[in-house]
Amino acid sequence: MSTDKKVLKEINDAIEWHCQSNFTKGYHKSVKALVNKLKKNKEFSMDSGKYLGWVAGLLYVVGEDSGLFEPNNVMNDKLYYSKTELAEGVGVSVTTMKARATNIREALPEISKFEADITYIYDEGFEESFGKVVDSVDFPDIEKYRIYMEKAMRSQSYEDTVKYLEKAIEEAKKKINPELLNNLDGTLYLEQEARPYLQLKNDLAYVHLAEQQYAKAIKEYKEILKLDKFDNQGIRFDLANVLLLTRRLDEFEELVKEFDEDLNTFMTYAKALYYFIKKDEVNAKRFIKIAFESNIYVPRYLLDMEMIEVPIPDKYMPGDKVEAMHYYELASETWLYAERSLYWLVDEFFEYVSRSDVEVEFSKQDVLKEVDAIYEMINNR
Repeated sequence: MSTDKKVLKEINDAIEWHCQSNFTKGYHKSVKALVNKLKKNKEFSMDSGKYLGWVAGLLYVVGEDSGLFEPNNVMNDKLYYSKTELAEGVGVSVTTMKARATNIREALPEISKFEADITYIYDEGFEESFGKVVDSVDFPDIEKYRIYMEKAMRSQSYEDTVKYLEKAIEEAKKKINPELLNNLDGTLYLEQEARPYLQLKNDLAYVHLAEQQYAKAIKEYKEILKLDKFDNQGIRFDLANVLLLTRRLDEFEELVKEFDEDLNTFMTYAKALYYFIKKDEVNAKRFIKIAFESNIYVPRYLLDMEMIEVPIPDKYMPGDKVEAMHYYELASETWLYAERSLYWLVDEFFEYVSRSDVEVEFSKQDVLKEVDAIYEMINNR
C-alpha cells in the first residue's frame, strides 16, 4: 500500500521547488526526513487525491513542529507564514492542507517531531541601502514606490506586507496627473504613468485575498474596475470568484451585467456555478455547456482526473490546459464549498463528452469515487 513511485517523485519534486523558493536547506532536509519516515510505514500511501494536498500537508507538519505559524517570529528574525499563505502558495485550500497533515500525523509514531531552523537570513546590504534611500533625496532616479514594493515582497507578515504596499500605492499615485484621477471616465489604464498604481492595488487585493480578508479584497477590485472599465488586468475574474465564494450574489449579478458578452473561460465557469448555486437548472446547464466549449480541460482538474503542473506556467492560450490550471488555482475552493457542485459537474461533464464523442480515460464511476473522497476529507476535517 506504499506510495506509487511516480506520485512520490511528483511530491518530492514539488517539495524541493517550494523549499528552494520559500524556505531553507534545513527546512527541505526536515521535510525529506519526514517523507523517508513515512515510506517505512507500509500501510500508508499518498496515492489518493491531488498530490499537492500531500505536499502542503508535509510542509505544514514541519512548519507546525518548527513554529512557522507564530506571528511573533517577525520580531525574532524567524520566518513566518500564516496557514493560509502556506496553503495558497502550494495551490490548495487550508482545509485540504490540514486534513492531509492529520493523515500524516496518524501514520507517524506519537513522539515523532520534524523541526527545522527557520531563522530568516536578511540581506543586510539590501535592507541598509534601501532604508537610506527611502528617507534620502540623494537618489532622485529611484522611484519610491519601487522601494516600498520591494520591502513588501520581503516582508514576513500580512500586516507588514499591507503597510508597505499601501505606501507604495501612495507613492505611485503621486506620479499620476491629478486631473486624470478626478476625471473618472474609466480609462486610467491608458495612461502609462498610472499603470504601476493600478497594478499595486491589484497586488494589495491579492494579499488581502490570501489572508481571507475578502471584504478588503473586494473593495480594491471594485476601485480598480472604476478606474479601468475595460479591465485590462483581468480583475473581473478574481472579483467574480470572490463574490461567489462569499455568496455576494447580487454584486456578482451587477458585475456580469457589465461584461455580459464575455465568454471567457473564467467568466463562463463562474456564471455556470452562480446559476447552480441559485438552483436555476436551465441557465446552469446552458452556461456549463458554454464553459465546456470554452475549455474542456477545467473539469479534469476540478475533479482530480489530472494533476496541475508545479509551478503553473505563466503563459496560456484560450482553451488550453494551462488556462484550465489557472482557473483551477483561482476557483477550486469556490467550487468545493458550493454544496454538491462537483457531483453536478461530473454529471454534466460526462453527458457532454458522451454527446460530443470526446474520449476520457476515466469512467464516470471512478470520478464519482474520487469526488466522494474529496467531500469525505472535507467533512472529516
